[in-house]
Amino acid sequence: MQVWTWISPGPDSPLCNRVPDQRGPPGVLLMHVFAYGSLLFEPELPAALSDSVPATLCGYRRAFNKISRRRATPCTASFAAFPEVAETFCREGRNLSLALGTEESVGQGICGRLQSYPVACAAELLTRLDEREGFSENRPLRENGYVRAEVVIELETGPVTSITYLTNPQKDCVWTLPPETDLALRAKILINATPIEPGAGLARGLDYLERTRVALRRNDIKDLALETLAKEVLRFPGPWQDRLTLG
Repeated sequence: MQVWTWISPGPDSPLCNRVPDQRGPPGVLLMHVFAYGSLLFEPELPAALSDSVPATLCGYRRAFNKISRRRATPCTASFAAFPEVAETFCREGRNLSLALGTEESVGQGICGRLQSYPVACAAELLTRLDEREGFSENRPLRENGYVRAEVVIELETGPVTSITYLTNPQKDCVWTLPPETDLALRAKILINATPIEPGAGLARGLDYLERTRVALRRNDIKDLALETLAKEVLRFPGPWQDRLTLG
């Protein structure tokens, strides 16, 4: 993994490709973002999105392993079914949620979408993505739940260089769960953070899990890790079960 510093891409940058005739005006420079979680159903700068095609990030798998303040829900407005979990995963009266991230996994890959944008909006796009993902180069790395990385994405037409946001692999990171974290605990964190009243805004708790599953199904993708987590949630009886569809 390479954590990198943003440099406005020029015509020869590997982050940019010229659009082929069939995908848009010839000669237009694009920059690429690999989407594997919320960006699938909540793309950044959607009006500027030029293209979105199936893509795979090799060597990783999906995991709900990033502790999320952004997707936290007020305790009074969430299911908050497991007080023993809230003792650890509650801040300032809000139940922290989990966000979808990555785990390194040899021989596996994450199927998602390669989203392409005109390079003219690259600086604004990156600023917004960094803010959204809570990444900053100006703080100690251990305090970033995600790290912005330059990765090679596989398309049907061959490899493309892209940016994406990976779960911080540092063991002392304060905003991530270790791989050995019990699946039941992850399910309880998501249940606790789920709003009692569903809404159309920012996906939180189980709504994030379900909207990701729906987006993947629309792309003919079934992620085993997410389906296993959904089954674990359904082991706990309660009104939150209605927020998930069966596999």
